[in-house]
Parts: sequence; structure tokens; C-alpha cells
Amino acid sequence: MKRYFVRTEDKASKNREEYFVESGLLDFWSLAMKIIGIKNIPPAIIINDIETAYNVVHYFIAECGNTINVELPDGYNMNYLSGVEFDNETMRLIWYSVNKANQANIGETLNDTIVEMRKEIFGENLEQQYGFTLDRLLLTPSYILIYAKRREVPEEIDNNEELLKRQPHEYLTIYEHIWGEYKHEPILQYRTRYYCDEGLVAVLSPKACGDVFRPYDFYNGKG
Repeated sequence: MKRYFVRTEDKASKNREEYFVESGLLDFWSLAMKIIGIKNIPPAIIINDIETAYNVVHYFIAECGNTINVELPDGYNMNYLSGVEFDNETMRLIWYSVNKANQANIGETLNDTIVEMRKEIFGENLEQQYGFTLDRLLLTPSYILIYAKRREVPEEIDNNEELLKRQPHEYLTIYEHIWGEYKHEPILQYRTRYYCDEGLVAVLSPKACGDVFRPYDFYNGKG
């Protein structure tokens, strides 16, 4: 398994006070064009290999993770991206709640009231993961589309140490897995949402593209 988290020395950890969103758009475009290369017209590239796809997402987290919106088909979206991992055919997009949601990660100052509110909603030290079996990744200068293969439906678990259950959704097969390391201080909690269906599973785009197109439109109204 390979895993990457945004680091303090990464460009995405810097709090750029002026032109933050616009700079993020330029970072995204520049990095995409560097990866795609000028020979690809129109400027786009499809990546089928999971390790290469992981490396691409890793680069974008390091360069522009705090200026990226991630849209997921069931509405579990995030406005920054702090980690990615892969294991065999499974890729997971990752972010932390509360203790990792700080100025270095998302470019804004959180006061004590906001931190306490997030603890109430998410729990302390919660790692959120969005997992899927990778099919392909489409990289353009304006957005990244990640597609999944259909994955095996797991057996449900319900005990004092972990919970794995299907989430109700009209179109999608989604399982949420919750567990933790209870000897860890503070308690380290994990919540992984697994998308079992084939098709588009994530849209990554710069925040500055918000008025140009709606990532939700990629899901054809089935989000």
C-alpha cells in the first residue's frame, strides 16, 4: 500500500493571502499541462494504471490540495484534499476532521468555536476516506474525473468494535465502514465510504471553476 498526506513544506500548505483561489486555478492548470504534455490535443490524458493515477493525485495534493473541490456522487463532498492511498485495485481519497482542519491545510483560521462545532459533528481525530476500485482517471487542465469499476459487495458487520453497513441511496451501492484505534490518544477514528458501482465516482476541480461549470452536472442528476 502507498499513502501520501500533504506536508508542511508542500505548496498546498502555504496560506497565500492574496489571489488564493486564482492562484489555485493557475497551479491546477500548470500542473495538468505539465503532466499531459503539449502533444495531446485536446489537452487531456486517460490513465488506467492505479499507481500512476495515485501519483497524479499525489502531485495535485502537494501543489494545490487546499484550492481543490472534490465532488462525490452522493453529495459527500470536501473543499480541500489532504491525502490519497491505494492498495491493490482500491484507491482512497482522504481528509481529516477537526485536528487536521487547520490553517496550514485549508488556508483559513479556525477559532475555538468552529473547532468545537466540528468535534460535535465529526468527532475528534476522524479520518474520512472515500474508497473505490479504480477503473481510469481523466486529467484535463480544468478538472480530474475518476471512474470506478464495480466492486464486490461486502458482508455487513455490526459489533462493539466496528460497523460496516449499506447506506440508503436511490442509485448507488455505498457501504460505510467505521472503526478505530481505541488505545490511541486521542482516539483515532476511521470512516470509509466505499462506492461499489461502476462509473464516475469523483470530480476534482479548482475552486475558481465554481462559476464556470458545476461538477455535479457530470453525474447526470444522479448524485
